[in-house]
Amino acid sequence: MERERYRRMRAVLREVERLHHDNPRCTHRDSTILLVALWAALHDKPISWATKSKHWPGDLRPRGSGLPSQSCMSRRLQIACGADADPSANAHDARGRAFDLLERWQAALRRVLPDSDVKLIDGRGLVIGGCTKDPDAGFGYAAGTKAKGYKLHWTIDHFSGAVDGWIVMPMHCSEQDAARRLIRHLPAHTRYVLGDNNYDRNELYEQAGFERRVQWMAMPRRTAKGIGHHRQSDWRMTAQPWLRSDAGKRAAKKTRIKIEQVNGRLGCSAVGLDHLPYHARRLHRVTVWTALKILILTDLQAATFKRDGG
Repeated sequence: MERERYRRMRAVLREVERLHHDNPRCTHRDSTILLVALWAALHDKPISWATKSKHWPGDLRPRGSGLPSQSCMSRRLQIACGADADPSANAHDARGRAFDLLERWQAALRRVLPDSDVKLIDGRGLVIGGCTKDPDAGFGYAAGTKAKGYKLHWTIDHFSGAVDGWIVMPMHCSEQDAARRLIRHLPAHTRYVLGDNNYDRNELYEQAGFERRVQWMAMPRRTAKGIGHHRQSDWRMTAQPWLRSDAGKRAAKKTRIKIEQVNGRLGCSAVGLDHLPYHARRLHRVTVWTALKILILTDLQAATFKRDGG
């Protein structure tokens, strides 16, 4: 199964890299770096495992300059996710050349998936052990309980479940801060974004409405009796009648099922991001590992869509 998926994803990467310009000072192409990292992610192994030729079938091993060393992979992937350029490590404007290629790779994989103007936003905890020495990990809430680790914040398409944008942050960082970053990178055709009550903030309504002309829609808390006594955003007031109506509650609850399904698929054995492995520590490594798993998820979604005759 891993061989078949690797061949399929490699073919898409080869199409994408035709328009990609590698750094002429580097011995190994960006596509080679990504393929070695993908081979490790497909087998849930450390990237150092994939740098050894004995772990590769002869017909799948990257040609040319051979396999990069472990130190080369570590350096190139750290630069790719922008860890040297920005303390946030995975901000879109800090990502390097290889990460740009990876994002185009994912976009090419999801081309076959339907794309609607309704997006869903949510967070998913990536828990690690409490005794870890990882200085980047945070302590916060994950699925109703307190844990240590990181959190994946992402937006997906309501119809197909395809990932449109994502960011990894320490567990203690708020979902509102992540949402502010994700709003800036919503697809141009987005018209509505639906989230749970963690995203019911005036500033998010204002940012989505005025910056992107997108109607933000966050379900109010069950205990909320009103809308608040301070000044409310016009964008928030526009959404309240529908969100508080019985029809709106039913529709929102039904729509939110999609992101729970994608959460389940991300943690299935075919993708394998139900937890962070022991070799994924520090923010830049977790970012790379998550990016590879989202890439595998996108390929799985595309293959399923084609198989079902979509």
